[in-house]
Amino acid sequence: MRSAFSHYLAPSLVEELANNHERLKLGGEMRDVTVLFADVRGFSQISEGLDAEALIRFVNEIFSRSRKLFWPSGARSINSWAMP
Repeated sequence: MRSAFSHYLAPSLVEELANNHERLKLGGEMRDVTVLFADVRGFSQISEGLDAEALIRFVNEIFSRSRKLFWPSGARSINSWAMP
């Protein structure tokens, strides 16, 4: 569980979920949150020039840099959505 969630959740939240399995439930909970939407300039063109493994490495690098920027400030998750 830790390795699966550690790519998307802050270490403190991964530990919280590992220690409190009852928190793992569908449905979520109501919270006030701040959301940052970002776009990768030229992503479609970049992705068309990469094979699947290289594209995954590229996206993982983006997530890795995002975590380094935002988790120290208290962010607790990194999410991805693909939109046309």
